[in-house]
Amino acid sequence: MEEINEVLRLIIKFLLNFVLHVMWIFPIKKNRISLINDLSYSYGDNLKYICEYLIKRHPNKFEIVFPLKNKKEIRHSDTKIIIPGPKTIFTFYYLLTSHVLVTNVGGISYLPLRKNQLVINTWHGGGPYKKTGIDTSHNLLFSYDMRISANKTHYILSSCDIFTKKECKALLFPRDKCLNIGSPRNDMMFQKGLNIKQKVYSFYGIQSNKKIALYAPTFRNKDNKVLLNRTAASTDLTYEAILSALEKRWGGDWILAQRFHPKLKNIRQETTCNCVINFSSYPDMQELLYVADIVISDYSSLMWDFSLTGRPCFILSDDIEEYSRSRGFYIPIEKWPYPIAHNSNELIQNIINFDEKIYLEQLKYHHNESGSFETGTATKQLVKLICKHIKQN
Repeated sequence: MEEINEVLRLIIKFLLNFVLHVMWIFPIKKNRISLINDLSYSYGDNLKYICEYLIKRHPNKFEIVFPLKNKKEIRHSDTKIIIPGPKTIFTFYYLLTSHVLVTNVGGISYLPLRKNQLVINTWHGGGPYKKTGIDTSHNLLFSYDMRISANKTHYILSSCDIFTKKECKALLFPRDKCLNIGSPRNDMMFQKGLNIKQKVYSFYGIQSNKKIALYAPTFRNKDNKVLLNRTAASTDLTYEAILSALEKRWGGDWILAQRFHPKLKNIRQETTCNCVINFSSYPDMQELLYVADIVISDYSSLMWDFSLTGRPCFILSDDIEEYSRSRGFYIPIEKWPYPIAHNSNELIQNIINFDEKIYLEQLKYHHNESGSFETGTATKQLVKLICKHIKQN
């Protein structure tokens, strides 16, 4: 079934590539920049922070195109932002007449791009964690599609040296296409006092004195097939006991916030505990990480993003051995700085016994061993590159 789906996908992409050549009758607009969050088509991830930077530092200089499912997510009135719906004829027109295209996934093999168009892949995860690309699939058609997209892309952003050496290679990017500057979405983790807490708390009607424990697991591929429907983690949380442990270790009143991967946006796990809130509808994960007091995850790269805050992060998973065998990691999970639990009881003990001094020392070693490129200046460096390209062409 997977092979049939892949053949159909490739046929559709080849046909689309052929048909979209008609857009070449329209000239490339020099100051047009398209930002494509094609993971969820929401106003978030690296694309949002590039957009915000362009608006603030280069007001009215660029025409920004940002395809969204919900146009109300953007409320900028001081600059012109074009917001087409995802994958419409208007979207294709803007993409193929943009001087610069920035994507966070990179599946652009269907686009008949032109010589002067600059294409940048920011990717959507960082750190040296779960494997991806050809390291997880031996499907030749899937690899062929990836190679076409990689060949059409000029640069991919890297968060750390291990990402450059291993993950970029698995995505079929040569080393000279890697921009070792970190992720634009993580620049905010180096800034203090951003007015984000009130925004998030107001969105969900949370009292200001509450502390947030964010539970955000990644997805699983059904039967380890890259093209089939994803599934959620099967871990059962003992909500009340976990919240009690948090109160015992850090004091205060806590709520547990669930946040599922964008590919699992329709997943709902009901609970009778009134201290649990589903945060999956919030468009920007980074803002949730910025305000979270602790994070509980499994193998998601959000751990890398959150680690830049220095706040506690815990791993909870009952399928570590299976996940390690079927998908695998770029560095052994035992070398990660985050306390690992196989069930809720172990998680509770890790929370109660958490040692901040040891954790911070392990974080520092982890960042050094991984060769972190995160400095809080990724957006600035990327926009400088974009401006240089537009000026030269």
